[in-house]
Amino acid sequence: MTTPADKRAFPDTHRNTDRGITLTRYQLNKWAGMALTDVQVARLCLAIPSSSIPDTIGKIASQFTETHRMSPEDAAKQAGCWLEGPRGWTANGELVNIAERHGMPLSLDDRAVVDAYLARADTVTLSNGEALSGEEIGEYITDWCGLAEEAEKYLNDFVAPEDYAFGWRDGEFSLWAKVQRF
Repeated sequence: MTTPADKRAFPDTHRNTDRGITLTRYQLNKWAGMALTDVQVARLCLAIPSSSIPDTIGKIASQFTETHRMSPEDAAKQAGCWLEGPRGWTANGELVNIAERHGMPLSLDDRAVVDAYLARADTVTLSNGEALSGEEIGEYITDWCGLAEEAEKYLNDFVAPEDYAFGWRDGEFSLWAKVQRF
């Protein structure tokens, strides 16, 4: 049986927190408009880093992160408790849902685990065929480097404006100003 720690150490058997992209031979052939040889693919691998592709990806990605960041005015209006303590254990799953609504990408496996967690399911089967038990579902969400921690980091890195932070305090998840204004 694979443990949650193993799944983080071997991301190809679990979710990949780096969320990398692989360009398949099929995709390269389609974009090239022809069947590429191994030598041509090797040349592409060498050429892509010094091409305009990294700049293009950077320009596209910069639009993603800016579209989800709150304005300071919106943050001031929305500051306060977002997840109340009485939600108990479900708050972690709801936190992931909030981050997803604010643009955090989730894999199909991530979504299935969050749904199973909130439904208190006994098991969930991942896309690789591995079944997670109820305890493993909880660990996937709440363990160190789990989805709830990723969601909090995402909200702070991409949603909260500079003078605001998301975090847990006294069992509640809130958005607050980093500096008190008088």
